[in-house]
Amino acid sequence: MTWLDVTDDAIKIGLGVFLGGLFSLLVLRLSHRHELRKENLRRRQEIMERVVEHLEAVDEEVSNVVAQMKVCLAAPSRSDAREEGRKQVLRLLEGLDRNLTALNGDEGKLLLIGLVGSAKRLADYRLAARDSFTFVEQYDEQGFDDRLNGLIDRLAGLRADFFKQAEPEYRGEKPSLIS
Repeated sequence: MTWLDVTDDAIKIGLGVFLGGLFSLLVLRLSHRHELRKENLRRRQEIMERVVEHLEAVDEEVSNVVAQMKVCLAAPSRSDAREEGRKQVLRLLEGLDRNLTALNGDEGKLLLIGLVGSAKRLADYRLAARDSFTFVEQYDEQGFDDRLNGLIDRLAGLRADFFKQAEPEYRGEKPSLIS
């Protein structure tokens, strides 16, 4: 065996090792990238599930406030029952305020993970839900029930818009921009 044969064998072995290492590195990078995507999707889903829990809590609180307001409206004007109902509404509004504060933080979380559309829809819902606070101040009987029903319909529409926007984002599809 001459030095040329030894060099030839060394090059063949070295090239094989180099190509094997390069292929291993490529597979490792692709695998790592896939794991990162999977982890990011899992985190996104966890955040969105917490957001939905807060949204449902706000929706329940708004329903309780609206139901209590309707009970108050049924009571005669300037009666003890109406005043007691108004106090109950104010207590319910305190719980609603806490849940709305949680939604405000959730908007930031959605923006942080790049879900601008869902954050916008959530902000729209939160601001509309905050309108229920103003209804307590406008407790006149004329047209109040119609405005209250309008708020309920508006919140239902905004809630549906949020879920329509969030559903594909939850599955990990490309987030759509505000439409």
